[in-house]
Amino acid sequence: MSDGNVKRRDKSFNEAKHRQRFSEPTTCKICHASYVKGRWSWKESPPEAEKVVCPACEKIEGDVACGEINIQGSFTDIMRRDVTNLIKNVEGCEIDEHPLERVISVDDNGDEILVKTTGRHLAQRIARALFKAYKGHLSYSYDRTHEKVEIRWDV
Repeated sequence: MSDGNVKRRDKSFNEAKHRQRFSEPTTCKICHASYVKGRWSWKESPPEAEKVVCPACEKIEGDVACGEINIQGSFTDIMRRDVTNLIKNVEGCEIDEHPLERVISVDDNGDEILVKTTGRHLAQRIARALFKAYKGHLSYSYDRTHEKVEIRWDV
């Protein structure tokens, strides 16, 4: 785990742009989420909507995670599959209401599984679901601004 002083690896992600208000209506040219009334949603945008790359797609393209979950422990193949399915299910529930909360990647290297998310809330929800299902030990580490969370879950 880090000491809480997390530095972004990809400087191409613009945090100020992420916080900006977009003109309305706006639609993401990658995922087709729409920005209306100060919020991103999956509602259809009119054809004249401005086309941009939404903050979530920008983070995915730049591999800039605001949430990371490091999953460690002894897994059977069945448990590994169940953990992966649980991650997908939590994302599926979250993304309906919060289009900017998405899984960037799930990397399984055999000894550990690293999950990267576009937002810290999704990472926290996944970690809580893992703990509820399998117990184990959770530890959280936030950067100074609380914009990024690193979570470690040990079975």
